[in-house]
Amino acid sequence: MRIYSQLRTQLAPKALYAFGQRVVSGLRVFMNANSDQLTTEHWQVAFELLARLRYHPKAALPAFEALGEHCRTRMATPDHRPLYEPAMVAVCSFFPPPNESQTWAIVPPSDIFDTILLLHMKIPQICPKNNNNHINTPNTKDKAAATLAANMSNNTNANANNNSTKGSPNTSEISDTERLWLYSIGSLCTLCGHPRRSIKELALRSLRHALLAAGWAGESPTAWRECFQKGLIPMLNSLCGKQALDEKSAKPNATPPKRGARGVAGGRNRQLNQHNQLNLDAVTLIFQCFLHHLEHLGSMEGFSVFWFKFLGSIEKYMRTNNQDKELNLSEQFVVHITENFKNLFLVMCTSGIFKTASQNAGQDLLALSLSIVGSFRPDLKSELMGLTASGGVEATNSKPASAK
Repeated sequence: MRIYSQLRTQLAPKALYAFGQRVVSGLRVFMNANSDQLTTEHWQVAFELLARLRYHPKAALPAFEALGEHCRTRMATPDHRPLYEPAMVAVCSFFPPPNESQTWAIVPPSDIFDTILLLHMKIPQICPKNNNNHINTPNTKDKAAATLAANMSNNTNANANNNSTKGSPNTSEISDTERLWLYSIGSLCTLCGHPRRSIKELALRSLRHALLAAGWAGESPTAWRECFQKGLIPMLNSLCGKQALDEKSAKPNATPPKRGARGVAGGRNRQLNQHNQLNLDAVTLIFQCFLHHLEHLGSMEGFSVFWFKFLGSIEKYMRTNNQDKELNLSEQFVVHITENFKNLFLVMCTSGIFKTASQNAGQDLLALSLSIVGSFRPDLKSELMGLTASGGVEATNSKPASAK
């Protein structure tokens, strides 16, 4: 294994390019023959060497197949726990670079997302719930992989750290299984901000599958709170706040082409519509997760702080006269997120979540929420007050129920 370690650090790019296929073939045979004797450091060397060949025209696909084979067959016991993050970083490094053309790809992105989901579903086997060890940062000298690892681990959004105030979640309450789960979800949320629209769509589809997969509904409220604050909300901000180059060139107010016409204008309009649909799907997923785990979230200590942070995060997207030029939101998007919020607000009223949270926080959560909504959408406040007046008083006497 020392030879492969020297190849990783000392082999020049031109030499690696010339002998890439031979390196992958030899490493693959070596990994299969000595899998029981290799240590964690050895596996990390193998992962990093395979990742270095991710853009090799002939060796990239065999390298990814070797990595995927290890993820399928050997990542199944607690002994493989230290290899989870290095394996995830190596898998994600095979995505095409953002500066290449939209059709350039050596390894199909769908295969990469399938491997990510495979690793995600193996978390209960790799890390039993009674294991509360801390996650270590992957040890890698690949700059691109190290950057991606930092983004996934720290969740690229600075607002999550800037908004940490009294009542923020105590990460010591999160088990090691939940840490890995958050790491996996954070990886997919980061990929939802990829410049390529096709990768965004696959990332959002995989994120939906990972979040709504059976077996994770019983995770702690603190883990789900971290998932919203450092995963889902930053993901929505990246989708709505950063436009791709081709989407920036599209003119939302341009006159639509005549029916049956083909040209640049029609292509730009299609791109803009596809990007808008992606934003709508992201909003639907966020509120769907909130509703599915409403009772779980409402029962935790500090729910009022979490709720007001959540309300402050989506406030800018519900403004009818949005003046933020970087957002460039469509009217359809504003209506969609508003309707989802109204549905969530109504369920919280009818399930008694507001009453329970108000008793725990010592303040009227419902009145404060209506006051905040009225500061930027007086019309929406009137609608919500009508909803609470029609059934909210009677419903607050009932016990919270899970939203379906």
